[in-house]
Amino acid sequence: MRIEDVLRNASTDSLTPMQRKVLDYLEGHADEVFPYQDGDLAKILGLKPAALGFTLWSLERKGAIKRIKVDKFYFGCEKAVSALQKKLSDIQARNQG
Repeated sequence: MRIEDVLRNASTDSLTPMQRKVLDYLEGHADEVFPYQDGDLAKILGLKPAALGFTLWSLERKGAIKRIKVDKFYFGCEKAVSALQKKLSDIQARNQG
């Protein structure tokens, strides 16, 4: 098992029900990232935007999800954030070359 997976599993064993709900949604949407306090995502999950924002930061702090700053902070599962980083790097490389 990858070290990152072991650490992530250890940190996600103590999730609150709200954190688990958000994490499960993000992992089920590996092709999307979401801004802090995203109103649409909050509605889908039945949360207030402030509660969603706090939960996203908590999950990121625990290492369960990743964040990236583009024009603002976006959160998503590791796969989604990595894909966004790669696309941003590709765009930057094209613009420089």
